[in-house]
Amino acid sequence: TEINDDHVTFYLDIPPEAPTVRGYGGILVEGLNGSTPAAVQNVPEDLYLLLGLGEAITPQRLRGLHALVVYMKRQVQRITATA
Repeated sequence: TEINDDHVTFYLDIPPEAPTVRGYGGILVEGLNGSTPAAVQNVPEDLYLLLGLGEAITPQRLRGLHALVVYMKRQVQRITATA
């Protein structure tokens, strides 16, 4: 994860053995790359509920998506705290 000129760029390394998480990561990177750190921090951790996924996918998969959102937000927080 990098922040340049107040724009976040995410680089995720998710193994091929985790195709669902790779898919979630790809969606989140596509949606969040280029955002400001504040915009990333404002992403709700229960994003999956806003997307209507609570009824569509299993709780285990929801936890994976939630963990990925939390991880990405923490990466931005870590970088901005040390800047």
